[in-house]
Amino acid sequence: MRRSEAFPSNYMGKDDVSGTPTFTIDYVRQDDVKGEAGLERKAIMHFREPGVKPYILNTINWMTCEDAYGEESDDWSGKKIELYVDPNVMFGSKRVGGIRFRIPNGSPVTQARTDMPLMTYQEAVLNCKDVGVTEDELKAKLKMEGFDKWSAEACTPFVREIISNVKNRADDDEEIPF
Repeated sequence: MRRSEAFPSNYMGKDDVSGTPTFTIDYVRQDDVKGEAGLERKAIMHFREPGVKPYILNTINWMTCEDAYGEESDDWSGKKIELYVDPNVMFGSKRVGGIRFRIPNGSPVTQARTDMPLMTYQEAVLNCKDVGVTEDELKAKLKMEGFDKWSAEACTPFVREIISNVKNRADDDEEIPF
């Protein structure tokens, strides 16, 4: 018996994913989820396929959908995502494995994203350095997000978000004469 069978959950976990299934997003909404600290408000993704449990979104998977389908989760309805189990997902300092999203190959979005290529680790370091983020700061941010090694597919969207946030802060701080 697996842990997921002994302690069933209403939400999708890594034991619920075998292979790389593709699902259609129905909607995303905020729900209260029981956690270690009591009830917490979480973003939950629901799918159109019958019998598929809803998924509690994390930042990385949210950014994958956002990069592909736009910032507004209401616009994701009807869009496809592919799920896979990444054994390198961390919870705190412990490697626990978890679900990651990617956009299915051949999708119009993956073909349209050729202007946003994946980064090597060295490219990420150089791009971050260009906006004032040191390699040590980048490593710390990646570790805080649960990464303990570089994965271009998983880390690139997160690094792009770091760079975008730094640039947006710099734009906000810019003195503009009236």
